[in-house]
Amino acid sequence: MKQEKNRESESLSRVKEILFGDDLQNLAERLKEIKNDYSSKLEEQNIHFAEAIDKLTLETDTKNQSVSKLLEEQKKKAETLTSQIDTRIKQLEKTINAVQAKFEIRSKEFLQRASEAASVSTNALKEEMIKSIDELRNTKVDKSEMAELFGMVIKKLK
Repeated sequence: MKQEKNRESESLSRVKEILFGDDLQNLAERLKEIKNDYSSKLEEQNIHFAEAIDKLTLETDTKNQSVSKLLEEQKKKAETLTSQIDTRIKQLEKTINAVQAKFEIRSKEFLQRASEAASVSTNALKEEMIKSIDELRNTKVDKSEMAELFGMVIKKLK
């Protein structure tokens, strides 16, 4: 059976060769040329794509380095600015504390002076009232003079 198939195949090949021999040979050569052209163009495309990929990789690496450098510069600027802000905040805190301390001292001084003035004024009033009471004890005063004296005391208390 195998022999029969081989004979049929050979016979068929001979018939094809007789009928299409020259055409098949021309087609085979043309096919071979196309295959060679295609392989050559494919190789050129592969080289071109490899070069393009290398170029893009180089450009990307360059851009990445540039961006990294910019980010590093921005980071340094941010750190510097943060440091300056921290320094300024500390200065402001010191100034605020100094002003607050001065305010407290001046407030105490003012309250002390006001207290002393009120004490002096109270003592003067007290002495005046004692004098007026002594005078009243020593002399008899009529009601109108007494009312006038109390009016003066009230005015001084205000």
